[in-house]
Amino acid sequence: MKKTRMLILGLVFALFLVPGMSLAAGSVITSTQAGTSNGLIATQSGSDNSVYIDQVATDGYNDATVNQIGNTEVATVHQTAGTNNDATVKQGEYTDKSYPSNNDVATIIQTAGAYNKLNVSQIAGSNNLDLTQKAGTSNDATVNQASHSDATIKQVATESSNYLSVDQKGAYDRLGLVQTGTFNSATVTQENGSVNTADISQIAELDNYLYVHQNGVADLDLIQKAETLNNYATVVQGWGDKADVNQKAGSYNYLDVNQSGGGNILNLTQKAGTSNDATVKQSGNLNTADITQRADFSNYLDVNQSGGENYLLARQYATGGFNSLTAVQAGGMSATVHQTASSGNNIATVTQLK
Repeated sequence: MKKTRMLILGLVFALFLVPGMSLAAGSVITSTQAGTSNGLIATQSGSDNSVYIDQVATDGYNDATVNQIGNTEVATVHQTAGTNNDATVKQGEYTDKSYPSNNDVATIIQTAGAYNKLNVSQIAGSNNLDLTQKAGTSNDATVNQASHSDATIKQVATESSNYLSVDQKGAYDRLGLVQTGTFNSATVTQENGSVNTADISQIAELDNYLYVHQNGVADLDLIQKAETLNNYATVVQGWGDKADVNQKAGSYNYLDVNQSGGGNILNLTQKAGTSNDATVKQSGNLNTADITQRADFSNYLDVNQSGGENYLLARQYATGGFNSLTAVQAGGMSATVHQTASSGNNIATVTQLK
């Protein structure tokens, strides 16, 4: 009953500040809630609006919903909870799609003894998101942004997991992501545009999982570090893309890369306590793959380059087991392979087709 009373009080407070769906431009909402459990709904329409929310729930829950319909909106949400935080922020949703909002800013900090959950939608272009989630158990965030947007995200789960889904639609989008936890999982999509960048770091006690899909001219910088177990990554890119991938695992590294359209570059380094496994497919002309694998037991590499004027440089080092490489190249091509295995078991098959 105490939680229910606090939630009702929070809703009444917010609705008192925002009596209708329409506010004059330049409206400001400031709310501070401290109790066992807190709830807030804030709605603003027009331009140049701001909302500042500070929720502190000593033993219970925080719940905040922000809906800003207009241009140049600012949303700042700070949530500190003994157990769970839940926030939803929507900026720039117009019924008339020919009048989109721009230059919206959202700054969100969630600190919880147990769980953090967040859903952010910035519908129009040129938006900025700064998100920090710190949880004793798990963090979960879903982010949707339009073109020319910037997202900086940090997730820290001291005892369990981080989950993230990011969808950036359009050109000139940027993502900076850091995940630290026992288990990390992220899905990143940058599509319907070019000149997008993603800088991703995953540090896990156990496993890291990542799926990245970039269209057009894009740049990916990925670091995965799994202290005890494994790294898993899938990278899909279009024309003229570059991927720099560094995987370090206590046990296994797995990578699947598909770069299409030509003019792509892959720089890959894998270091594993047990084994490395990489599958690389590059289609079109003028692709480059520079790959280094180091493992205490075995390395597996499968490369397929179609089109013409492609280049492969592969190095495999296995201190206790064997190396295995299969490469198929079509058109004008060049392949250089170095294999070193302490057991002397090296297998390389390179096929070059005219």
